Amino acid sequence: MKERLCLLAWGVLLTACGPVGRPSGLPAPEYEVPQLDPWPPASSATAKAGAPAVEPAPVGVEPAPEEPAGPPQNAGGSGATLPPGTP
Repeated sequence: MKERLCLLAWGVLLTACGPVGRPSGLPAPEYEVPQLDPWPPASSATAKAGAPAVEPAPVGVEPAPEEPAGPPQNAGGSGATLPPGTP
């Protein structure tokens, strides 16, 4: 009996609330085919722009110096030694 009362109350609650509405501010739900301009081919874009292949660095900015490759400063381990006979 208690289960039926709960189910009835649940059904009334769902019916009274109705379906979930759409958030405000959204465009109309009708589908519109997007109108996009096609991209120009890559060859014509570089010919028109005439941009240099390498951009110069901004004034006052220098790249970080490269360090020579080598072993890292901390190769691992604590450097502690154990007395002889310790496993």
